[in-house]
Amino acid sequence: MISADQSEELAAKVTEARDSGNPLVIMGGNTRAWLGNAPEADFPTLSVAGHRGVIDYQPEELVIRVRAGTPLTEVVSLLAANQQYLPFEPPAFGSESTIGGVIATGLSGPGRPFRGAVRDHVLGATIISGAGECLSFGGQVMKNVAGYDVSRLMAGSYGVLGVLLDVSLKVLPVPQATVTLAVPLSVQAAHARMPGLSMIPEVSALAWYNGQLLVRYSGTEQAMARIRSTADGELAEDHIWAQIRDLSLPEIAAADVLWRISIKPSASDLLGETCLLDWCGGLRWIVPAEAMTDVRAGLSQGEAMIFRGSTETKQRFGTFHPMAPVPARLNLALKKRFDPAGILNPGRLFEEA
Repeated sequence: MISADQSEELAAKVTEARDSGNPLVIMGGNTRAWLGNAPEADFPTLSVAGHRGVIDYQPEELVIRVRAGTPLTEVVSLLAANQQYLPFEPPAFGSESTIGGVIATGLSGPGRPFRGAVRDHVLGATIISGAGECLSFGGQVMKNVAGYDVSRLMAGSYGVLGVLLDVSLKVLPVPQATVTLAVPLSVQAAHARMPGLSMIPEVSALAWYNGQLLVRYSGTEQAMARIRSTADGELAEDHIWAQIRDLSLPEIAAADVLWRISIKPSASDLLGETCLLDWCGGLRWIVPAEAMTDVRAGLSQGEAMIFRGSTETKQRFGTFHPMAPVPARLNLALKKRFDPAGILNPGRLFEEA
């Protein structure tokens, strides 16, 4: 595994941008650049891809500290060699996906309702603020909660608060065994079954796709043998969860426009339009029949994001769900605090005017 500390060079470039007033587009492996709002202009790129390597890994402590430019695949392989994994199951949109991109976009996989989101596993972080300062928050052990909330702000911040240098993450042991069962059901029937299934201790993921309710069970070999002999459904391949995680299922992967709906799991909004139901019903992926369809019009609660779409589509409807006044003010206040000159990924997450 390649290891290189470029923190001083990166801080110098941010300081130069601050002094000149020229904004920067922060980039890692360039596998998630299409997420969020497009850059407001053709700004220079600040690449963190060369700032990589594991700083500290203590398998017995279930903690890993890694630089932001480290490829996700390398971290996953290292953990797997020690029978451990990232519990939030981050998607990999290419072999060049980096840990920095994972944290910045804050996306979690199918196990999120049972194991927690990205932010729940961030124990500490080091960033370069928009003022060019290197700031460290949190710690490297699970019992250290000092600055914990500030570290968690980095998850899903799209780089607008700081350039992530490194992050400490909580990891977990890989389950002894996993079983996936598929039950033929309509999306409405599957949705109705999910609350009861989610209460079963061994259930670690619940989804619906292509006319099938998919249930993942994880645990001991003995428990999985019992599940195979008593639970409803036909055995399915476990790799379906990687396809759900990475959005590589045929209908999803081929979509020019893809909406991501985050909603209360029990809500019935847009069930009929959903092509992939995940997170026990709390995450819904919709491929509209017409690109210029305002999916938010059919939503009475929750939030809808244009996950994938043309610049025209994003500009017409807004990439992210409109924020209420109070959260909008808080976001702007945080941006001003961490990036007073507004040079880091301006406009990527919200309007900053």
